[in-house]
Amino acid sequence: MSSKNGCLVLLALATGMCGSESQLAAAPRGRVIYYQTYAPVSCPPACQPAASVTTTTVTATKPATPTLYARLGGEPAIKAVVDDFVARASANPKVNVTRKGVRKEWNPTPENVAKLKMHLVNMIGMVTGGPQKYTGRDMKTAHTGMKITNAEFDAAAEDLVATLNKLKVPAAEQKELLDIIGTTRKDIVEKPLYERLGGEAAIKAVVDDFVARAASNPKVNFTRKGTDTEWPATPENVAKLKMHLVNMIGMVTGGPQKYTGRDMKAAHVGMKITNAEFDALAGDLIATLDKFKVPAAEKNELLTIIGSTRDAIVEVK
Repeated sequence: MSSKNGCLVLLALATGMCGSESQLAAAPRGRVIYYQTYAPVSCPPACQPAASVTTTTVTATKPATPTLYARLGGEPAIKAVVDDFVARASANPKVNVTRKGVRKEWNPTPENVAKLKMHLVNMIGMVTGGPQKYTGRDMKTAHTGMKITNAEFDAAAEDLVATLNKLKVPAAEQKELLDIIGTTRKDIVEKPLYERLGGEAAIKAVVDDFVARAASNPKVNFTRKGTDTEWPATPENVAKLKMHLVNMIGMVTGGPQKYTGRDMKAAHVGMKITNAEFDALAGDLIATLDKFKVPAAEKNELLTIIGSTRDAIVEVK
C-alpha cells in the first residue's frame, strides 16, 4: 500500500498491523499504541518494525468532584439554611444577635435582617465554590466592638448545626461547611478587656500602683479628711480596698472575679467627693496605666468603664 504520508506501523497490545493515522485515532482508550512513520514506499505484506519505537498512552479523564456549593444544593438550599439559622440564632439569648448591652447594639429591623441574610448567602456561596460575591466588610472589621465571646460563637455554631440537621444536610457536607465557618472565629471573637489587660496579675499591679499614687495625692483626699466619713488607711483597710478594686475591675472587664461589695452609690454616700477629686483620681489612674504601658485602646476602654461610675460616686457637683 502506498501513501503520501508513508506507512504507519501500529503494534497494539503486541499485535502487529500496518495502518493509517485514522486507525490510531480510533484505537480504544487506555491501550498502549506503538507507531513509526516511514518514508513514502510501497508497504509490503508484513511491515517491518523500526529499530526505535515511540509510545503513546491514551487515558480516560476522571470526572471533576462537585463543589461543596453544588453538594449543598446551590443557592435555594443555602437560602433555606440562612433563613432557618437567622431565626434560630435571633431567638437564642446565648447568641445575643442584637448585641444587647454592648456599645454596638444592632437593630433587627426587617431591612437590617434582610441585608444580613443577603450577606450570609453571598458569603457562604462564595466560600463553598458558588458564583456569589461577598461584598461586605471583612469579618474582623464587621465585628469589631461587638464583644462577641467564644461562648456566643459556640452557641451560634450549635444553632447552625441544628439547622443543618433539620434540613438533612449529609454529615460530610456539614463538617466541611462547619470547618470553613470555624476559621472565622479568630476574626469574630474579641478577647475580653480582662485578657487584653493581662489578667488578674496585671490588674493587681495596676491597683497596687494606683492606690499608692492616689493615697499620696492631696487633690484626691484619699482618706476623706474633713468629712464625716474620714477613712483610716490601716493596712487591713487598704488590703480590703485593693481586693474590692481588683474584683470590681476584673468583673467589669470580663474576668472571672465577682465584686461582692456595696454598690457604688451606697459605698460613697457621705464622702462628699467632688468632680475635681474624681478627675484627680482619674488622672492618677491614667498615670499608672501609662507607667505599665497599657495600649491606648485598652486604656480608653477601661477609663470609659470607670467614667460611667461618676454619677454614683460624685456628691458635690
